[in-house]
Amino acid sequence: PLREEGDGLLGSELRRNYVAVLRTLAGRGPCTHADLQDALPGLSLGPYLRTLAQDLQLIEKQYPIFTDRRQRRARYAVSDPFLRAWLGVIQPACQAARIQPAAHVAERLVARLSTLEGSAFERLVRDAAEEASRAGTGFRVTDRIRGYWNRPRTSDASVEIDFIAWNEHDRVVRFGSCKRSAAQHDSRSLGAFRAHVERFIASAGRRFAAWRRDLVLFSPEFAVERRADLENEGWVCVDLRDFQRLLRDRTRGERGILPASPKIDGRE
Repeated sequence: PLREEGDGLLGSELRRNYVAVLRTLAGRGPCTHADLQDALPGLSLGPYLRTLAQDLQLIEKQYPIFTDRRQRRARYAVSDPFLRAWLGVIQPACQAARIQPAAHVAERLVARLSTLEGSAFERLVRDAAEEASRAGTGFRVTDRIRGYWNRPRTSDASVEIDFIAWNEHDRVVRFGSCKRSAAQHDSRSLGAFRAHVERFIASAGRRFAAWRRDLVLFSPEFAVERRADLENEGWVCVDLRDFQRLLRDRTRGERGILPASPKIDGRE
């Protein structure tokens, strides 16, 4: 009986166009206004987005750091993780299972959940890092941890960074790449991550040009051998076990969240 509960609640509380906006955001992940307009042509999005974001708080409006909020750089995302999972993965699978073999539906369900988990993991990492800083066991941040993205004219100018945290007093900035699996931190991904950091420093992040930089890789778990290999190459690895230790040991108050920074690009 619960299979129909979500659809029933949404249908009784929200008109069809509101649900369409929510489904699009849940299925695609964070979207710009232009992305949504492409997916929902002919729909005047302004009133729906304002109601969903300001009145109902079912979606959130995200801005990259150092961005004037008057610029059209915002992205919209479903704010509640369960609602996003329901609309983007579970409910479509329930519908598909009515007319398709359950095993086939389950295969696609797993793939879609992996994408969903990747976005949720980024949010988890940012929240955990801020909590560790607040508890005094982590890297001490002096501003909220956020990401950055731009809208370049060419692909070779694109910048997208999952995690940017800094300490103004010590002049240290940490850039992070979040992957749902440690295996996804492969040579291609690492090269792209480093390139995006350099582009950010050369454009929006010029204030960090003379600061110490840490390049941090986040995953749910790093095998001992894989962690050693990456750290020998100058990367810093952090997984959920590291966060668990930090948030459990709130009385230590010393250096916490990340290991001592190795030399990166000739800098300590």
